[in-house]
Amino acid sequence: MLQNTQPIIDGILVTDPPRTIDAPTTAQIKQAIMDDLGYDDPTADSIASDLTTLLETQERNPQL
Repeated sequence: MLQNTQPIIDGILVTDPPRTIDAPTTAQIKQAIMDDLGYDDPTADSIASDLTTLLETQERNPQL
């Protein structure tokens, strides 16, 4: 897992479904992806979009 995105993702996964990831959270994920992997904007946008879609559909993790 990406180092900078972990606290963001942990915060999302402890909330009860259905989840809606808002624009500021998506922007945080995108920035963390850019910081960790050095991707440019178009690539980071695509990865952040895919990741938020995946996170919104995950079951709640009771261990977090």
